[in-house]
Amino acid sequence: MTTTRAFEHEQKCFFQACAGYLPGRGARKAFEAYARAAIEDYCGNCPGCTFAQSAEQIGGKPYEAVQDFLESQPPEIVTAWQAQAVRRKKCVFAAMAAGVCSGFVTAFL
Repeated sequence: MTTTRAFEHEQKCFFQACAGYLPGRGARKAFEAYARAAIEDYCGNCPGCTFAQSAEQIGGKPYEAVQDFLESQPPEIVTAWQAQAVRRKKCVFAAMAAGVCSGFVTAFL
């Protein structure tokens, strides 16, 4: 499958928009793999298609595509992705707090 720069740019923007609706890194990776495979399959069957046409195969709009994807997954997988996202956010906040605290302490030493 050969794609144009414009197609690749639209695909990248679409995935970035979808990332905001997905719970965590694991879900993003799984969604991208699923979406890329569906888009490649559609483009293989319909050469010269636009990204908008191929995106319709997975839901069209980012929110709809993500909702369709998440509904197709087993509930325990979605729950695991959500828990992973919560753990990651806690680690990020802890790291930020540690950085702020260490900066605060060294400023007064």
